[in-house]
Amino acid sequence: MVQKVYKTSTLEVAAANFVFWIAYYFERQVREVMIETMAGISPRSLAGQINQSALDILLDNATFGTKLRIFKKTFLASGTRQGNEVLGFLEEIKRLRNAVAHGDFRDLNYKGKHLGEFDGQDLVIGDFSKILGIDDLGLPR
Repeated sequence: MVQKVYKTSTLEVAAANFVFWIAYYFERQVREVMIETMAGISPRSLAGQINQSALDILLDNATFGTKLRIFKKTFLASGTRQGNEVLGFLEEIKRLRNAVAHGDFRDLNYKGKHLGEFDGQDLVIGDFSKILGIDDLGLPR
C-alpha cells in the first residue's frame, strides 16, 4: 500500500523502515543517557523513577533536534574527537530521519550506500560501533 500511495520502490520502503528504527534506537539511547545523568540516580531506584518521571515529561515534548542540542551541551566533551564524531553521527541520523518525515525517500544514503540495502545498514551500525569503541550495539546485523 505505501509503495502505491507514495510511488516508492521496495528499496526505498526498506530504507525508510531502517531509518525509522535506527533513529528510534538512537533517540532512546540519547534519552537514557540524559535521564540517568540528569536524574543523578539510576532510573531503576525509586528516587530515580520520580526524577525520571519529570524528565520523561520534558523529553517527551522535545524534538530530536532539541534533544541533540541538550545532549551536545551537557554530555559531550567539547572538542574531543569522540564527542565530535558522536555528535556528527547523530546529526546524520537526524538528517535521515527528517528525510523520511518529509517524504524524501530518494535521499536515504549513508556515505554513498543506500540504506535499503544491507551494505548501507551495516555501514551505519559499524561506524557507530567504531566511534564508541564497542563490537556490538545489540542490534541485529
